[in-house]
Amino acid sequence: MADSQNKQVENKLDLLIDQVGRLTEGLTEFRLATTERLEASRTEMQHFREEVKQSSAEFRAELHRINATLDRQAVSIERQAAVVEQQAKISQQQADTAERWSRIIEAMLQKQI
Repeated sequence: MADSQNKQVENKLDLLIDQVGRLTEGLTEFRLATTERLEASRTEMQHFREEVKQSSAEFRAELHRINATLDRQAVSIERQAAVVEQQAKISQQQADTAERWSRIIEAMLQKQI
């Protein structure tokens, strides 16, 4: 009977050792998979950071180009405004001159009549 109890204990111990071994293997595989996924995530995150940095740099460069274009357009608009003002003065002078000539010619025509 002692042999039978020893055999049962040995069987139970073997079963327990087998279960602990499978559990250890499962935990090792889980740990390995988790480590691999963590490394992959870190690599993906680094790649994402680089893309964001590159996109940010491109965005800043484009914004700089837009600002430079706006600055040039503002200067051009100021020049055009100055030209329009000069043209308005010249047009007014020409209108005044035409009016004076009109009065002179009218006066001459009235003297002839």
